Amino acid sequence: MTISELFFVQALSIDTNKKTVTFDDGLIQCYDQILIATGSKSLDCPGVDLENVLMLETAEDARCIHYACVGCRTVVVGTSFVVAAYMINMASSITIIGSSELPYQKTLGPEIGKVTMMMLEERGVTFYMNDAVAEVQGENRRVKSTGSFVPKTTRQSFFWKLVA
Repeated sequence: MTISELFFVQALSIDTNKKTVTFDDGLIQCYDQILIATGSKSLDCPGVDLENVLMLETAEDARCIHYACVGCRTVVVGTSFVVAAYMINMASSITIIGSSELPYQKTLGPEIGKVTMMMLEERGVTFYMNDAVAEVQGENRRVKSTGSFVPKTTRQSFFWKLVA
């Protein structure tokens, strides 16, 4: 299997019948399978360098997260339903902290956000929406959200000071 990675390019169109992508520089790339990674901002606050605060940026990061979340209570910063759905059968619990009222509210609309959130809540995922992480601190293996505590993980967790 050959994997091609293209960075800092803009895809103008995807033809799913011909299985091609046309880029802004004129390149037309054929594909068998395609992964579209639009990118996101990394968590940028004090404490992100602590042990067990993991960022998902590479395939190796995904492997580390896979092994780290097995049997653990997991906190996901950002409303990635893909990450949450993947972890549902591995983590003992999942808490998602999102900055919007609903997942994908701005990109896919409130209807899809509501359905996504409802489906994940039915599987036991807890949401803290309209919130953002200001700081991560190791303290008594507890994770604190605005005014309430998220259960501690089975390994090491962190005190999260959140801003509403």
